[in-house]
Amino acid sequence: MREQRRYPERPSDPYPAVTGSSRDPGYRSFDGQRDIWEKKYDLVLGRPFDRITQEAVDACSDIARLTLHAQWDQGDEDHRRCWAHLRGRHPALIEHQILQASSAPGTSRHHWGTDFDMFSLTMSEWHQPPLSEAHGWLEENASIYGFSQPYCAPTEHGRVFSWGYMEEAWHWSFYPIAEALMEFASAHRDELEDRLVGLWDERDRQRSREGKPSAYRFIRSHWSSYIFNVSRDLR
Repeated sequence: MREQRRYPERPSDPYPAVTGSSRDPGYRSFDGQRDIWEKKYDLVLGRPFDRITQEAVDACSDIARLTLHAQWDQGDEDHRRCWAHLRGRHPALIEHQILQASSAPGTSRHHWGTDFDMFSLTMSEWHQPPLSEAHGWLEENASIYGFSQPYCAPTEHGRVFSWGYMEEAWHWSFYPIAEALMEFASAHRDELEDRLVGLWDERDRQRSREGKPSAYRFIRSHWSSYIFNVSRDLR
């Protein structure tokens, strides 16, 4: 029988005031996540997203001027030129750019209804008040209420950042249910992979009929790293 987790007592210190609210209700459907994923893949999201990796800078060094860790912006000519080059010559790198901060449809924790995003989706804003104070309070107290931060700094709490999402200070999870779902997914990896690959194949066939390239090549071989390479500590 699994040992029952003991929760600390409720904190007496008030949480820091932050103006705003949760950015979304938590749940996101497969189609909703697919829409985000494919708009990023096709560079038509309509706003800057994710971040430019060193691999992209190196691959486009002869054709575009890129700033490492800047966001991809469809309005930037150099970004469009590099994106087209990557999509034609290095399609796996396109998916890797997106996977810095977005899940492929079918692999998002937002499908579970246990996870939600709060306030800003820009990490630099979480490094200064008031969000830095809010995050400090959350790190100390969120576990008391059963919440955890699954995408913490890559070297913390056993995370290894060979493949996996960047830190997301805004992303929090209701641990008791999320951890049970993680255990279920881990015990049914083969069935889960068959279902995911089937859904992605179906989408790629539809994209092919629309004259669009495959958007689900890299994730086929690396999906488990993105689902399971998270902090599973209730801290």
